[in-house]
Amino acid sequence: MVSYSKKALSVAVCVSLSQLFGAVGAQAQNNDENRLQLEEVLVTGTKRTVAQQDLSVAVTTVTAKQLENTFQNDVTALSELAPNVNLTPQTGFNAIAGGMRGTGFNSILVTKDASVGITVDEFAFNHVQSQFIEMFDMEQVEIYRGPQGTLFGKNTTGGAIAFTTKKPVLGEFFGDIEGNYSQFASNDSDAYKIKLGLNVPIGDTLAARLAVIQDNSDGWYTNDKPAGGEFQSLGCPFPPDPAAEACNNAARSKFPDVGRGEDIGGKDVLAAKLKFRWQPNNFYLADLTFEYVKDRGDTVAAVNETPLANQNGGEGYLWPIAGFPGIGGGDPFSTGQSYTATKVVDIPGGHKIDADGIYLNQTFSFDNYEVKWILGTRSQDEVLASTYTGEAYTSQYDASRNSERDQLQNELRLSTKFGGPFNFVTGAAYYEDDVDFLVFGNLGYFLIFAGPAAEFYRDTYEIQVTSQERESMAFYIDGTYDITDALKLTLGFRHTQDEKDFTRLSLGTAENPVSNFITLDEFKGPHKNPLPESAFGNVVKDDKDFSSNTYRIVLDYNWTDDLMTYASFATGFVAGGFSETCGSAFSCQPYASEENENFEIGVKADMLDGKLRFNGALFHTQYENLQRDTVISIKDAAGNDFQETVALNEGESTAIGLELELNYVPTPNLRIDANLGWLDHEYDSYEPGYDPATLGLVGTPQPFDFSDLEVPYSPEFNGGVSVTYFQDLSNGSSLTYNVNVHYQDEAEINPAPASFQGGTIANPVLKQKANTQLEERTLLNAYVTWEGADIPLEISLYGKNLTDEEYRNSANPVANLWNFTTYGAPRELGVQVGYSF
Repeated sequence: MVSYSKKALSVAVCVSLSQLFGAVGAQAQNNDENRLQLEEVLVTGTKRTVAQQDLSVAVTTVTAKQLENTFQNDVTALSELAPNVNLTPQTGFNAIAGGMRGTGFNSILVTKDASVGITVDEFAFNHVQSQFIEMFDMEQVEIYRGPQGTLFGKNTTGGAIAFTTKKPVLGEFFGDIEGNYSQFASNDSDAYKIKLGLNVPIGDTLAARLAVIQDNSDGWYTNDKPAGGEFQSLGCPFPPDPAAEACNNAARSKFPDVGRGEDIGGKDVLAAKLKFRWQPNNFYLADLTFEYVKDRGDTVAAVNETPLANQNGGEGYLWPIAGFPGIGGGDPFSTGQSYTATKVVDIPGGHKIDADGIYLNQTFSFDNYEVKWILGTRSQDEVLASTYTGEAYTSQYDASRNSERDQLQNELRLSTKFGGPFNFVTGAAYYEDDVDFLVFGNLGYFLIFAGPAAEFYRDTYEIQVTSQERESMAFYIDGTYDITDALKLTLGFRHTQDEKDFTRLSLGTAENPVSNFITLDEFKGPHKNPLPESAFGNVVKDDKDFSSNTYRIVLDYNWTDDLMTYASFATGFVAGGFSETCGSAFSCQPYASEENENFEIGVKADMLDGKLRFNGALFHTQYENLQRDTVISIKDAAGNDFQETVALNEGESTAIGLELELNYVPTPNLRIDANLGWLDHEYDSYEPGYDPATLGLVGTPQPFDFSDLEVPYSPEFNGGVSVTYFQDLSNGSSLTYNVNVHYQDEAEINPAPASFQGGTIANPVLKQKANTQLEERTLLNAYVTWEGADIPLEISLYGKNLTDEEYRNSANPVANLWNFTTYGAPRELGVQVGYSF
């Protein structure tokens, strides 16, 4: 069956296959004369309904059909639909890293704010761990590039993404069902997907819509990597000492170092939305949505890509010395995963996420005004058991990161509809975002480093406790004045007040360095801390207010009805906060907000009687108070030295970039879409306080000049081309063909330099950490879709990454212990069938 499916799909792929970039075929489903025509696109993310081509902001709008033909629900797919957008997975988690225009970071901190704001039906998702969104039942996605501090608020220095889902339609009964099957080249593993959308009228003024998705995959990684070398516990004698073998065997007993050969890293997500729309008259409209998400996917697979001693001049990692040298020249999809399976940390049990939300958006329409009230609440519980290292042996740090998060949003907005030259939108918003976070960690590396004497750590678990309560309030106003019929001035202002109350309990006490450890018998549940506060040597309780005034000034000029140019200045900020991983009163001090200023000129043009659309933007962005992770050395309550990674404000940078987008329909049956992003992003200054020991030097912690390092998430080039052809068949059915290609340059992920490079205090040797880059890659995708004439049936055959390119898409080095990474999906061939009724 597998072999037959692969042959059938391979034949189909030779004809065409998958759309991961650009506009999609058959956008105008009811226009047989031109199925690929350019449409007028209306955007709502600016809190007023405006035609995209009239909006003096760099924005890409992705339609429902375009998203459908990406054949995936992952938000990171948007990276291939717009220039200078680099969204990647968080290493080891189903969350979002990266950003836009050179912003972004790879952080799993539940208290860390993102640099790209995300909203779904105007409900804001504030943190990286809550930004993994099942991208289904979407009407359109608006990708705003550049700081959006005025209209979207905090955490939008890079830009914002506004998702709009499909709404119930009054007076109509209809629906659609779609099924998807595909296979991955790396291990012939399977993926299945089923979507259902159903619209039901309830009288003349009320309608309901049910949208459901079940998304399953076996994962494209396999837990079968061979043992990497001779095991050596750093707590045992080294050969040829005759006691070495017995000591090492005792240290590694009970734990195999080769997996069972099962597929790992798979998905198992059930998500549903039940929506109601009530419109009793032209004055009042209400949209009520109930959301449910149940994720029972696998633990996210990782690859041990720790540099060896002969790589990059040697970086002093301890993991290779212990006998785990990484993938070397091998297959990254053949990896390892820990066997730890207890009620405290259950790696085979995977990642368990449950979320539910209730959202009510109400609109009140007056003759010259519109009032909108947005009210929503969302709860998300997570039990994330992870192994991180890509080894089957008991991991360096098997841990379960468990959190409970509650969000509330209450926003009231007024927009005008005056017939005169001046119109504006103004509003006030209140947000709550509370998270309780609990880590149960199994310090397996002590078994390796300390040998049999460390047996205490085999079945005990370190506890870390963090909580943060946040209240945010904002007031904004944004107005446009028509100076002449052609020239418009837009001014916007927003004041944001962000208050965070932070609590951190970690490490043992001076009297007992392991007082914050528990046994299996002491475990009370994934969200229950069984220890008193007195069991922790680091107890920090603090609060801090972060306020900011952001604004924008825009001039745009309409040379003709189809040609507009604009110039703008806008500001944004990422709120400051506390480092969730901090281990002392010093390192738990709050860091400040990151800010940026953006100058931009742009053009938007529709030409050749609507056959050609061209949008471009040239920008200059200055970032200040950069939030960067840095390694510091501190002492625990017992006086022991250890390192930790915390966020600090260090440095400034300047980004200059160009963005071009083109849509061209030379004939009714042919469409070409292209985008190109160019970015030159460099540090102006970057001198964090750093421990010289990390660089292999002797001395006290002091600032080092790291400004020659590359800024993370700043590839020089990215872009792609998509070609779509529509063909009518003699029986009335049709075929839509698409081939597209997307390129992304190499980019750094980690801002820190490689460890143990040497030199002197005055002139240290600084290199980027090896194996931590987003690798240069070119993805070739294609699809062909058959649409029936007399029956509402669509069948698509598709392929993604047809050349089976192997590329790293995230990485996370852990001090000088090890480095773990993930890789993009290998070639995927699939079939999708959809039926409408």
